[in-house]
Amino acid sequence: MRRSVERRSPRSGPTSKDALPEPRLQLATYSVVPPAGEGWLHEIKFDGYRIAATLVDGTARLTTRNLLDWTHRFPSVAAEVARLRAASAIIDGEIVALTQDDRSDFAALQHWLAQRKAAANEGRHAALGRDGTTGSRIAFQAFDLLYLDGRDLRDVPLVDRKDELQRLLEASTVAGTSGTRVLRYTDDLRAPGPVVLRSACSLGLEGIVSKRGDAPYRAGRSEDWLKSTCLTSDEFVIGGFTYPRGSRSGFGALLLGEPGSDGSLRYVGKVGTGFDDTTLSSVRERLEASERSSSPFSTDVPRAAISTGVTWVEPRHLAEVVYVDRTSAGMLRQARFHSLREDKTVDDPTIDGDTQRSRANMQVSGVTLTNPDRVLYPDQGITKLRLAEYYADVGTEMLRWTKGRPLSLVRCPEGSEEQCFYQKHPGAGFAARLPRVPIEESDGVAEYVYLDTERDLIALVQSGVLEVHAWNSTVADLEHPDMLVLDLDPSEGVEFEFTKATARALRDLLGRLDLGAYVRTTGGKGLHVVVPLVPKSDWDGIKAFARGLSETMAATDPDRLTTNMSKQKRVGKVFIDYLRNSRGATAIANYSSRSRRGAPVAVPLRWDELARLTRADAYDVDSVRRRLGSLKSHPWEGFEEARRPLPTLEAAS
Repeated sequence: MRRSVERRSPRSGPTSKDALPEPRLQLATYSVVPPAGEGWLHEIKFDGYRIAATLVDGTARLTTRNLLDWTHRFPSVAAEVARLRAASAIIDGEIVALTQDDRSDFAALQHWLAQRKAAANEGRHAALGRDGTTGSRIAFQAFDLLYLDGRDLRDVPLVDRKDELQRLLEASTVAGTSGTRVLRYTDDLRAPGPVVLRSACSLGLEGIVSKRGDAPYRAGRSEDWLKSTCLTSDEFVIGGFTYPRGSRSGFGALLLGEPGSDGSLRYVGKVGTGFDDTTLSSVRERLEASERSSSPFSTDVPRAAISTGVTWVEPRHLAEVVYVDRTSAGMLRQARFHSLREDKTVDDPTIDGDTQRSRANMQVSGVTLTNPDRVLYPDQGITKLRLAEYYADVGTEMLRWTKGRPLSLVRCPEGSEEQCFYQKHPGAGFAARLPRVPIEESDGVAEYVYLDTERDLIALVQSGVLEVHAWNSTVADLEHPDMLVLDLDPSEGVEFEFTKATARALRDLLGRLDLGAYVRTTGGKGLHVVVPLVPKSDWDGIKAFARGLSETMAATDPDRLTTNMSKQKRVGKVFIDYLRNSRGATAIANYSSRSRRGAPVAVPLRWDELARLTRADAYDVDSVRRRLGSLKSHPWEGFEEARRPLPTLEAAS
């Protein structure tokens, strides 16, 4: 989307690097499905190196997300940043190698760097910009502006930061030595996210990044930025390569593995596509230096996979591979080589320091946990084993409310402060032992998992699940919900006492309809009011009733209550979210942990306990254990007896 451009002259600004903030970058959270609503900007996901370009008084510095100085690696980009018509600036973007049709190509970028290194070793000048071998051009795709001429823009909404960035780049009219623009503005699309992703995938692109247009810039991972990919991408350890066939040179395929906590290397498949002649040659040359006489894999490699002959190598190199999914045995399906991670290496897994510190695989409730010492909540030091033990302790109570309900899950395989993603459908390789149910959706039939036993809960932990969200109906009667959930979501600055008062007012309103009302903390900012129902009404009826009830409640205090989803209309108010009662929607389950700092838990309460509660995330993994041990009866005692058919809303008047 092209915006109007205002030509500007260089402005005065700070002349010291000390005046600029540290260029720490905002990171995107993985999302299987991109957001479809308004207010989101969608950008093409580039395939290169994430870089912050800092300019101070005509001197440019390029740093990675880990603040490593890479200015020397991309002098052509640094030179063009230095020519910008500004005294000081910090630009967020990605350095890429662009093909002739303007697609980013990571392999070409690595080739370009290798050529520069080789040229430097030979004492000759390295060509900058265009790589004659690959036909690629080095460019900096700029997509955000953090600072400009004495102004810290990080609190400015993204749409305004992008406007400033576009004006800066176009006013500077920077072109590289090849005549091609080196600093390139990254435009955005504002169609629904799923539509944009489908278009990107149809063009063979890697995916998209969706960003809230009204959001500030915040270092670290954030749900204000969501990345959605067309394929899954992971890094695997190379344990060997097969001999080539026919006219192919180098090798046939790479044999891939995943390291276990006990130092073993489990074979997960091979990859034989995605290479060109240059890659085949360079990868083989690198691997030949690590040859060994025996297989490094702890599991058997199928004979068919090595029928052409095999060379085993020490498991020190990482290959980034994209693939469709995994089989139930964990094998990669339709894998394609993406790159050899020259910026990363791994030592022999048998002597890896983290592996030595980790206990061997352990079992909880009959489920084997790999990497049991992996820390999931750093502030509390809660490991995978400790979380599994928590679920073993609360399993009976949790299953009372979640057994047999289709689930949506939040998975954080590396912990709560690393990449997390929302998952509705399990996929072939996800916790194969979990029970599943096929459900008809608008675009076909899809599988969901549900819980039946305590072992199923622990299997979720083993798969990196930190949040369990459940349907309002069971697999036995999917189309007739047996509960209704109203989510009270306060905006920033709303006192928790008012949220509690709103919950009690809802309880009173429901009581006039002869409906029971039960309250739980969400482990976030708000509360849920849960209504037990006789499962007779369909989803449309439940949703319509929930909407009418919410609007009736909001009308009692329109200055502080709303049912409007718009964030601008929710400022200073409690949002009463009735959409938890749509078919396919979910709500956080009783006793589920949350993927938030502090390891908070969603906890059912008695109404008299609510008065003493000071915040909605007051309970955590440890305090819930103590709470269950001291309870005389369940806080939601009488829930089953309170079930009623859905009444008409007029009965409340």
